[in-house]
Amino acid sequence: MLGSEDGVAPLREALDALISLSQRDPEAVDLGAVLADPALALVVFHALDEPDLVKGMRALGPETPVFISASAVNDQIRADPRLVFELKSEISPDQLPVLFTRALGGAPPERPELSADDVALHKRVLELASRFASSRDPAQAARSVSAELCELLDANRVHCLYHDGASGALWALSPVEREHRATRGLAGFAARTGKGLWLRRADEDPRYLAAIDDPGGRGEEQLLVAPICGAEGSVHVVLVVVRQGHREAFDARERGSLGLFIQRAGPLVEHLAQRQELAELVREHEERERGPFRVEALRARQAGERPGEVIRVTGAWVPVSYWLVLALVLVGFAYLAFGRINIYSAGPAVIHLHERRQITARSSGALAEILVEPGERVDAGQLLARLDDRVARSELTRAELSFRAELRARLLEPDDPVTAANLTDLRRQRDNAEAALVERELRAPVAGTVGDLRIRPGQHLSVGETLLSLLIDEDARRVIALLPGSDRPQLRPGMVMRLELPGYQRAYQHLHVRHVGEEVVGPSEARRFLGPTQADALALDGPMVLVEAELDEPSFVVDDQRYDYHEGMLALAEVRVRSESLLEMLFPALRGVLPRG
Repeated sequence: MLGSEDGVAPLREALDALISLSQRDPEAVDLGAVLADPALALVVFHALDEPDLVKGMRALGPETPVFISASAVNDQIRADPRLVFELKSEISPDQLPVLFTRALGGAPPERPELSADDVALHKRVLELASRFASSRDPAQAARSVSAELCELLDANRVHCLYHDGASGALWALSPVEREHRATRGLAGFAARTGKGLWLRRADEDPRYLAAIDDPGGRGEEQLLVAPICGAEGSVHVVLVVVRQGHREAFDARERGSLGLFIQRAGPLVEHLAQRQELAELVREHEERERGPFRVEALRARQAGERPGEVIRVTGAWVPVSYWLVLALVLVGFAYLAFGRINIYSAGPAVIHLHERRQITARSSGALAEILVEPGERVDAGQLLARLDDRVARSELTRAELSFRAELRARLLEPDDPVTAANLTDLRRQRDNAEAALVERELRAPVAGTVGDLRIRPGQHLSVGETLLSLLIDEDARRVIALLPGSDRPQLRPGMVMRLELPGYQRAYQHLHVRHVGEEVVGPSEARRFLGPTQADALALDGPMVLVEAELDEPSFVVDDQRYDYHEGMLALAEVRVRSESLLEMLFPALRGVLPRG
C-alpha cells in the first residue's frame, strides 16, 4: 500500500485478512524498486497526487492489479487495464474484501490458439447446442441432434434419452418412443452418476443392456455414453453414440468434439429445464386461479379500463341456418311418413331357351360310335349313338342258331313234348338277345335338334348316365327361379320379376311371373327338376318354391350393347312381395294403420 496514513484504516483491515500487508511512503522509498518487485500481489495507491500516481503506474508491473483510493485519477489512468476499481469513501468497509479477493484470484487463463478448423468446429458445436436447447419440440430436438452428431462424429447412430432426476425416468422420443427407469444399463449409470463412458466393445461391460443403451444392437459395437448436466450436476440428457465394432475407435478429436458439445449444451439445457418447470408451475397456478374462465380472458379483463360489451355470437347466417335446419327436419319427417321400402323375395334363377330332353344310357358299356353332331336336326327314332354290341350280337347269333336247330327237330318229331318245350325256351332267349341288342342303340325319342354332346367314343357309360340333350321346342324362353318357400303365400302370377345377371350389375331385366309352384319343395326335388346340368351349379339350401317367368326377348341390352341369352345361364331373381313405410319399419305397431303399398 502506497500513500499517506490518512483514512487508510478501513483498507488495512480489509487487506490484513487476505495477504501480508506492507505500507510504504512514496517520499521515503525508491518507488521504482518497490513496484518492480515480482512478489507484489496487488497495489493500493492511497491519497497520492496525480504526478506520483502517474509515476507509480509507470513503474508497476504489467499484470499487477491496482486499486486507487482518495487520489486524483485522470482519463489515461482510468483506461489502464491494470486498474481494478476506484475506492471511494462511500464504499462500505465490509464490501472491500470482496473486491480484493476477486483481484487476488488472478487474471483468467489465456485461451489457447485455435486453428481455422478448430474455430469452425467450435462454431458448429455451439450452433448445434443452441438449436438443441432452444427447440420447443423434444422429439424433433432428439432427431435433429442425433442426425447432426452422427455426421459430426462419423457414428452409425446416436440415441438421445431424456432423464428426470426426481422420478428416475429415462425415455427416448425418437425414432421410436420408449421409456425405462435409470436403474439399469450404461445410460442409467451415466444418468445417476453424471460420468461419461467410452467402451471399445459394449458387451464387455456388465452394465450394458441393449434394450436401454442401443435397441437393436448386438453388443459388439463401440459406445460413447455422455451425460449432459446442469449447473447443479443434475443430468437432463444422456447421449449414446454408437459405432460398429469393426470400424476404427473414436479418436481424441471426436471425443473432444462430443465433450465440447456437452460443455456448451449443459447450461442451455439447464436453462430450458428451468424454463419448462417454471412454465408448468405458472400453468398450474393459473389453472387453480382462473376458475371457469380462460387465462386470456382474465388477462384481457385485468388490462381493460372498462367492462367490455356482451359477446354476440349470432350473425346473419344464424336465421338462415335455423330455417334450413327446420326445413330439413320437416323433410325428414315427411320421408319417414311417406317413404316406402320394398321387400323382395330373392333367390337364384336359371335361364332356359328350349324344351330339353335328356338322352340317357339304358345299359352300361363302352361307347362305340356317335352318329350325330351338335346342332344337327334329327327325326324321331333316328339312331344317335351306339354302344359296343359285340357281345350282344354274339349272343343273338348263338340264340338264333340254337332256335333254328331246335325248330328243325320239332318239324321232324312234331309230337315230342321235350322238343316243344326246348323250342319255347330258345324263342324266349332269342327275343331277350334282340332286346339287349336294341338297348345298345341310342335313338331319338322325338324330333328335335342335338344340343351339347357330353360323350366321346370309347367312353364307358353307366345306366342312366346322360349322353346328350335334345332340344325339342326352339321357342320356349323362360326363367326358372327358386325363391324361399316362406314367401309362397305372397307370390302370385302377374307379379314383376327383376332379373340381374352376374357380371352385369345394375342392368336389371324386368319379366312377368307366369306360374308359381303350388308346393314348397326341398333341395333334392329342386335339383331333380332342374336336371343334373344346372343343379350342380347352384347351392341350394332350405325349402323353396319354383317360380316361372316369361323371357320376352332372346337378348338383353347393357350400356347400349346387346348380348344374347344362353341356355343354362345363372341369374339372381327378385320379386317384390310388399312395401312398408319407414315408420312401420321403425315402429312395427303401426302396421295395418298406415296404407300399404
